[in-house]
Amino acid sequence: MKKTYQPFIIKKVNEILEILKDDINPSEHIKERLCMILTKKFIDGNLSAEDDVRMVFDSEEELLRFVNECYTYESLVSLMEKGFVNVYDDDDDELFFLTEKGKQYVEKMKKNV
Repeated sequence: MKKTYQPFIIKKVNEILEILKDDINPSEHIKERLCMILTKKFIDGNLSAEDDVRMVFDSEEELLRFVNECYTYESLVSLMEKGFVNVYDDDDDELFFLTEKGKQYVEKMKKNV
């Protein structure tokens, strides 16, 4: 991971990813993202080390938003592997963009519609 997190945050992240293992691929990016989410909750006073891991997300909607974010990231990784998309990572944020190959593919798809 790029940053250092509280040990209880890492423990909770591992527990959450174990629960969600059939739904998402627990990549390093996903672990880092979940650590960031839980750290923000901790700083905001909405999470403590004693909280039950199944109650970390305030609602089913919040949990589904995280799962959808995971699916979106996996799709972007797939597009990167195909050479259609690349990423600029400035340590605070990741910016995805179409490569020349990606632009050509989009143009080709437009012509076929």
